[in-house]
Amino acid sequence: MMPGKILRFLEDQGTIAVSGTRDANLIPHVHPVSGWEVEPDKGTIRCSINQAYLDNLISSLQDNGQFSLTVEQIGSHETYQFKGNYVGSTQPASADLAAHQRMTNRFAKAVNQLFGVPEDNCRAYIPRPNLVVRFTVREIFLQTPGPGAGHRVFPPEELPTRAEVAGHGASAPLTLDPLSRSAMKGDSQDSCVQTTARTQMTDESELPDEIKSVMENGLPAIVVTCSADGIPNATIISHVHYVDKTHAALSFQFFNKTIRNVRENSYACVALNDVMANAKWILDVQYEHSETEGPIFDEMDMQIEAIASASGMAGIFKLRAADIYLVRSFRKLDLTSESSIE
Repeated sequence: MMPGKILRFLEDQGTIAVSGTRDANLIPHVHPVSGWEVEPDKGTIRCSINQAYLDNLISSLQDNGQFSLTVEQIGSHETYQFKGNYVGSTQPASADLAAHQRMTNRFAKAVNQLFGVPEDNCRAYIPRPNLVVRFTVREIFLQTPGPGAGHRVFPPEELPTRAEVAGHGASAPLTLDPLSRSAMKGDSQDSCVQTTARTQMTDESELPDEIKSVMENGLPAIVVTCSADGIPNATIISHVHYVDKTHAALSFQFFNKTIRNVRENSYACVALNDVMANAKWILDVQYEHSETEGPIFDEMDMQIEAIASASGMAGIFKLRAADIYLVRSFRKLDLTSESSIE
């Protein structure tokens, strides 16, 4: 059973969430979340996900069962990451749709107040879910920016948990309903489908000029990495910086697990938020090196200081390095479109 403080945070305070998986090759994948609900056992979480974000989801979960969920309260930056084992998936129930509505309302209010984005745009940015992923919580980590980031709050640090992760498999028999089987086959036709993303992909991996304004819009981004032993890690980060048409830089501040992961396994997946255009950019990247001085570091340092000042985190948000990543591929998800192109 999760601690009461965490349960209250999930019920009343969390504003935005993202999940992460990894495939058989230890390649991480990002899956934005449209809502969450704790089951009566208080140890299982239901994550609602729109079909636009189902790529590599079910196949990865069937391969290894590893699932990571990160939930943040926008404004206070209070953040927790939940790591656990996949136990099944199903269609959204009425409680899941109610959870989606609560999250949407909280997200719209917070982003409107902080960034001035109209609430209608914000609500449209959290699409109605088509699939619910259920997972049992194994560990919970504090990710609130500051010196305690990365501390395990459940179970307590002194208790061993590695035995629970042996084999990196699911802790219970997996159940897959017809909707999930359809997702694995790429069949998106279902009665509960509301939003289908229009996807633009490139094999050349050259970033277009339009992505620069998305990186500079001040909205947090998401990065998912995977450790060498196969555990995905989903983190919300302050800034992604355009370097050139084939490289981007991520701000290294205090997310130590991300840093350790990319030193062990250099692949990562990044999601950029463009609320005004109702679109997300998903970048598959590979870590190359870090810079602690020079023009890229200096530009990112100024950006981080501006973000920290605007969000009340001056003195806490501090750039330690600019981590340079090669962009292997990218895709733009247009959440307003009702057609799908790849």
